[in-house]
Amino acid sequence: MINKALVKKHFGQHVNEYDQYAKVQKLMALELLQKLPLQAKVLKILELGSGTGYLTERLLTMFPQAELTAVDLAPEMLAMIEQCVGRGRVDLVCDDLETMQLDQKYDLIISSATFQWLNEPALVMKKFIQALSPQGILAVATFGVETFTELHQAYQKAGLKLGYSKLQPPGQKFFSLTEWRSVLEQVSAGQPAKLQFFESFCNEYFSQTRDFLQAVKKIGASNSNLVRNPHNPSLMREMMRIYDTEFRVNDQIQVTYQLLFLLLEMGQLTPTYRSGSLK
Repeated sequence: MINKALVKKHFGQHVNEYDQYAKVQKLMALELLQKLPLQAKVLKILELGSGTGYLTERLLTMFPQAELTAVDLAPEMLAMIEQCVGRGRVDLVCDDLETMQLDQKYDLIISSATFQWLNEPALVMKKFIQALSPQGILAVATFGVETFTELHQAYQKAGLKLGYSKLQPPGQKFFSLTEWRSVLEQVSAGQPAKLQFFESFCNEYFSQTRDFLQAVKKIGASNSNLVRNPHNPSLMREMMRIYDTEFRVNDQIQVTYQLLFLLLEMGQLTPTYRSGSLK
């Protein structure tokens, strides 16, 4: 389970550093925009987990006539959006996606790099599908289970070497594409909707593991699990030693990201499904 108070705290503390380090998050947002149907008529947009407004600004350019509401858990993030796009161009809402109430219909509900922080993804998906207009689109980009695979392997190897048999993963749990497909198919059952699923992979490289962990911290994506392993300096040192020696490419450590893209388009006569990979 995710501790939302910690999520809010971590992202709020690093709002001024986020854009410098969130390179993969920006790539994810751009890929998500490329997936939107070109013929979509969009007059009302709800952006979930808007962060500092990288996607927000591009939505305003892509749909200049649309009303846009941006939601984020951290008020510091929303203040950054207001500073960047100007007062009055976006309706800013500070709220938790899991508990917020909706009283409008939207032509586009979009979220990038946020759904991995949900505790009840099925309930959230169902709520936002119900808030779509008859031709509305739900577009989500999130991280898949193969994200940080090198970190997880190094952590488990370090734990086994030091005699730890039961360790929590060093971070929140990511869903696989199959799991997200199951969730979306379940909550959209009976709806006239078209579903599409995509995945892509990208890598970042750092001189050493310590630099990678620092970059994660700088965007506020620190471990926010309710249940975490006790702080153990020996375990962390061994994990970093293993990562630094076993997962190097051209003298840099490799960090893998799996990016998942989930699209639902309302208004289809029968459900259709398509999946694919972006290389």
